[in-house]
Amino acid sequence: MMETNHVMIPDNKGRIYCQKIQAVTLMKESFFRDECMNCKYFNGFGAGIGAVECKYEDGSDAVSVFVENPESLVISYGKVVFQPVQKNGENKI
Repeated sequence: MMETNHVMIPDNKGRIYCQKIQAVTLMKESFFRDECMNCKYFNGFGAGIGAVECKYEDGSDAVSVFVENPESLVISYGKVVFQPVQKNGENKI
């Protein structure tokens, strides 16, 4: 399987989904420093939109997805399961 780049965009409450802890979490500077910067899934920052990019296998064929609703990622037996929605040629969740 190939890895998918997930652009985790904070929701209106400032939360993102974190694959490392497999939960929705509040995105704070301390979280970036303590969790993201030391994470094997970390793949950079979303350019200018306050997002974090995480790369991991999720069972999809997508190369990259934009995660705007962190609660749309559901954990099922340790795997992330989601239904990407096609919008303007990009996968969005």
